[in-house]
Amino acid sequence: MINQHGEKNHFYGKRHTEETRQKMREAQKRRWEQHEKKKTDNGYKMLVMAIVRQAIKDGAAWFFETETGKGYCAIAGINPVKLMGERV
Repeated sequence: MINQHGEKNHFYGKRHTEETRQKMREAQKRRWEQHEKKKTDNGYKMLVMAIVRQAIKDGAAWFFETETGKGYCAIAGINPVKLMGERV
């Protein structure tokens, strides 16, 4: 794909049709639903629990202050305040 910039690009000046846009939206929605389904799988929960345990082992209190850390604790069913004390 060398020199495919600007006018040399085969899609230059063209637009997706509304039908194509709708197909892309539906495909993205299916991908998102599959991603959300994976979050409910037991393997995902085990991975999250392993990450939380490692953060506890490392004493990474800052991790539990982040949105990711709070979300992981919610998935694992763990209260970060009890784990790291009142600091969090």
